[in-house]
Amino acid sequence: MPYCFNLTSLFGACLTLSIGLSIGSLVLSVARRRESFVELLIPSGCPLIIAAAVIAVEVLGLLARSQAMGVRLAANMVAGHTLLALLSGVGDAWIAVVVTSVDVL
Repeated sequence: MPYCFNLTSLFGACLTLSIGLSIGSLVLSVARRRESFVELLIPSGCPLIIAAAVIAVEVLGLLARSQAMGVRLAANMVAGHTLLALLSGVGDAWIAVVVTSVDVL
């Protein structure tokens, strides 16, 4: 679409939004249910010696998942905008062909 730009189609904007929302939800979850949240991150039967490392890896996994979703969202938006641009270009070309063929007849 000409003269139209969507800010959320930028990778940086989507990553910023996804990271901010995931960190916010992580902090809110820890603040509301501290003990049950930590229990969700540690698998059953895990020795206490490696519990801190397991929690760190799980938190990094949660953050990586949100970044991956942000990249996927941005890629889908760029693909949609590209498809709209291509279809609008084809539509303009089709209208030009129809108009010129009507003038010839």
